[in-house]
Amino acid sequence: GQSLDCVVLDANYPLFAESNLDNIISTWVYASDSTAHLGTMVSGKWLIKTQQHIQKEAISLSFKKAIRSLANRL
Repeated sequence: GQSLDCVVLDANYPLFAESNLDNIISTWVYASDSTAHLGTMVSGKWLIKTQQHIQKEAISLSFKKAIRSLANRL
């Protein structure tokens, strides 16, 4: 089969629950916040699941290292 790329949204998110299907994408893009986003799959593998990136800790450590490096330049 084909690999799956998708975004998983919370169908119970209040704005989605009150929006019709013709407007659901516009509601998601222009009116929702991050709590509406439950997950993202790329090539059938979760990258974000239950609002947490699967490499959250590694990303956080890399970010902290970059910030320390910038601070040392001052």
